[in-house]
Amino acid sequence: MSSYFTYIKNLADSDESESFVNHGKDDAIFTFSTIFNKAESIIKMLSGNLKSGIADSKEYQESLNAFLQRNGRLQILIQDYNAEAQPEIFELFRLNALLGRGEQIEIKTTKLCVRIDESEVHFCVADNKMYRIENDIEKFSAYGNFNNPVFATALADIFDKLFTDTTHTSPVLLQSKHSDIIIS
Repeated sequence: MSSYFTYIKNLADSDESESFVNHGKDDAIFTFSTIFNKAESIIKMLSGNLKSGIADSKEYQESLNAFLQRNGRLQILIQDYNAEAQPEIFELFRLNALLGRGEQIEIKTTKLCVRIDESEVHFCVADNKMYRIENDIEKFSAYGNFNNPVFATALADIFDKLFTDTTHTSPVLLQSKHSDIIIS
């Protein structure tokens, strides 16, 4: 394990409110997996397309699946969605729905974006205390914190406003070989 990954793991295991930065896909995958492993109740994500080589990684999917198996709730807003070419991770969502965990997963599409300092961002918030904000969505550069309830709650509130805005969001229909599964 690299010294950076050790640092992130130790930071997540502590009660300190210390911000971190990360760069690139490997850092993103490790940070997301750490958030998924630490989260207890709910994860909220604003994402581009879930096809960037991060969400389809084994480590990302295994840790997210473990979170869902612990009865965690997942809400995703996906901006660049194509029903004919769903991301690989949707297989994980379909499997969880077939296993009776479909009500834990809510996925919606949106064309809205969030900007911080004039840059479009993607973000993840967990349990209203952990967050990761990707402030360079092309290079996957981000910053975050594993224990900042004030900022994480404010970010979750922004997500909730977008997620409940029915004029700009639509539920996603997961296409299955056997039947359609609606995840709203």
